[in-house]
Amino acid sequence: MSSPLAAARIGCVRLNVRDVDRSLRFYSGRIGLKVAHREGTGIHLSANGDPPAQVVLSHADREPETPTSGLFHFALRVPTRRDLAQTLRRMIRDGVRIHGVADHGVSEALYLADPEGNGIEIYCDRPVEQWPSVRGRLAMVTDPLDVDNLMQEAGPEYEGPTGSGVPPATDVGHIHLSVAELAAAKAFYCDTVGLAVTQDTYPGALFMAAGGYHHHVGANVWNSRGLPPRKEGTPGLEAFELIVPDQRSVEAISERLEMTGYAVRSSDEGHLAVRDPDGIEVWIRN
Repeated sequence: MSSPLAAARIGCVRLNVRDVDRSLRFYSGRIGLKVAHREGTGIHLSANGDPPAQVVLSHADREPETPTSGLFHFALRVPTRRDLAQTLRRMIRDGVRIHGVADHGVSEALYLADPEGNGIEIYCDRPVEQWPSVRGRLAMVTDPLDVDNLMQEAGPEYEGPTGSGVPPATDVGHIHLSVAELAAAKAFYCDTVGLAVTQDTYPGALFMAAGGYHHHVGANVWNSRGLPPRKEGTPGLEAFELIVPDQRSVEAISERLEMTGYAVRSSDEGHLAVRDPDGIEVWIRN
């Protein structure tokens, strides 16, 4: 289907963590995010130290009884390839464990995890005209990253704002979920919320977006097929924001959700809030 959303983007991600202080040290000292403000037990972090936040850390108040679906990774997008090279060099300097690197055709990416195992991708996009396609459809890949070539972009050692943190214009480019069923994820995010499928040929995975982006939401069943949904308050991804163009889009999504039988409410922040089939709360706002 073509997406009824002309555009969308990911706002903040809210993570429940067992040890807030340890997680804060990681996200500030290792990733380079800055505290924007504190609200109750929540710590709001952003790339430039000002609201709005890219990551919110909250204390997990219960443990899962069994393995569940949930977060695969969330992805911080840096503005340029040079920013990515400088970020990689800083992390190597600081001894941050990099779990993997990849060239996805549409982007180049670094992969790591926070102290509680939440997956993180840090990436930069390639120009749209370089995105690979097969018979007119997007064809993301997972190829080895040419690290030597990337590092040639880094410039003078530790120059600029990435010497102590991520670039101020860093945002959350996409969210990737571990889901129980791809069909249920597609029914929710595409048929109801209004994203469009951008790639469904990657084994066990599905990628969805608005406005011609490669993906705002990814989903896979690689380690989560058939698992129960996560429970509110347990460690991991509690919620993420999907920001849409206008209030009319919010109202149209709300109407489709209610017609499909989803429980829709207003969050404390005034967003439209709904839990997806895997127990992740999605905050929809303009």
